[in-house]
Amino acid sequence: MKKIILLLSFLYSFSVIADNHVPNYSVMESFQCNVKQGRSLDDVNRVNAEWAKWAESGNISVQYNAWQMTSVFQNKNDFDFTHGWIGFTNNYEDMGTIQDEWLANGSRLQSRFESVEDCGVHAMYYVYVARSPTEPFSDGFMTVSGCNLEEGTTNEQFLAADAKWNAYLDENGFSNGLLMRWIPGSGSGINNPYDYLQVFVSPSFKEWGSDVDKLVTGAGAYSASLYGELASCDTPRIYRSTYVGGYNPE
Repeated sequence: MKKIILLLSFLYSFSVIADNHVPNYSVMESFQCNVKQGRSLDDVNRVNAEWAKWAESGNISVQYNAWQMTSVFQNKNDFDFTHGWIGFTNNYEDMGTIQDEWLANGSRLQSRFESVEDCGVHAMYYVYVARSPTEPFSDGFMTVSGCNLEEGTTNEQFLAADAKWNAYLDENGFSNGLLMRWIPGSGSGINNPYDYLQVFVSPSFKEWGSDVDKLVTGAGAYSASLYGELASCDTPRIYRSTYVGGYNPE
């Protein structure tokens, strides 16, 4: 119960800050899927392309952008899915609008998706952006770790650590990456083992490798000095994130 209260206060403080536009936040839906027997990821990608045309053709009315995740380094004994879908809106109301419009207009495409994949998980996450890229990019490589808060951790402590960490990254030539924390919500599972997911996206695998070289030669120790008393995280896994499409009103 203490952990639940702590996480709720942690999420609420993010919400208050986001309402004042510092820092950025969004809402994400996530699917974890497996390709059906006799089908391939190419079949899934063809349906994804149909969805991209559907999204751009007046079927949705609010901003929404989606990426496909495919595993690069992942232990199937821990995470038994071949690919995933992550879709982002600006807030929960917009995510609700997307769900309404999908129910109203997406039945044919839903059948097309169901013919090529089985998606056992459909969950929602609150997404807090701790570091934005200096230059936008669409595709990349995503490192994900499951994390649990230490008791007594506050949002203010995270904000102070983020400020120091971001300054360190800027001063030491780290890649043009995106750092997020995904806080689980509806659909994430009764026995979800994590308080949040730590997610870093690099534009290329070379830049990912350059960042890891820096981490193992000193930066990791500095990161531990900032975050070690705030949370503990498990072994990272890596996914390729490929932009599927979306709708971006002007």
